[in-house]
Amino acid sequence: MEKLSKAARVVAVVAWLILAAFAFGYYGGDLASVILGVLGLLLGAGAAYCLGRAVDARGQRIGLLWAGRGLALFGAAFVIIFPAILYGEIVQLIQRGKPLTYDIEAAIWHEFRIMPLTVVPALVALRWARIGGLLFLLLAAYGIADGLYHFGGVNYYPEGASGLMDNVIVNVPAFLTAALLFAGSRRWRGEEGGPFTRRVLSAAN
Repeated sequence: MEKLSKAARVVAVVAWLILAAFAFGYYGGDLASVILGVLGLLLGAGAAYCLGRAVDARGQRIGLLWAGRGLALFGAAFVIIFPAILYGEIVQLIQRGKPLTYDIEAAIWHEFRIMPLTVVPALVALRWARIGGLLFLLLAAYGIADGLYHFGGVNYYPEGASGLMDNVIVNVPAFLTAALLFAGSRRWRGEEGGPFTRRVLSAAN
């Protein structure tokens, strides 16, 4: 694994700390939340390393590729942590004696069901950037359609986005990730520079 410059390390650490703030901002105090938080932060360490590599690329095309991988892994880390955030919200509302404004427990199980839709493309993008980008485009299309038509007949977030443009805006991170992966990649097959998966995952050690 290549060492990062000082500026790249600062960017990586700040990005990881922001993710950690999300992970423990609504900590519910249960073992499942701890496990999800740790898994998300380990993946976030790989994401932070990718962003650091993007900084060190200094405007080169490969920097876009690393930035796309970083955003992909941060998205995957966040969806892993998000069920724990929702559970922590339940705990805090109960402690304050406030009613639940929507069925948060159902939303938690929904997040577990759709979690692979973000995690799998992020891992694929580590080796096959354009295929990962295509999967993120499909993820954005699914997110928009689900926000409009509520697949399964249940609206898990009634206070969330409802119109077409609102749902497009919500899915901008997926579109941006796909754009970076396509812009930074040269071919559909494995990218230059060797087995990226091993490099990125080793950043968490």
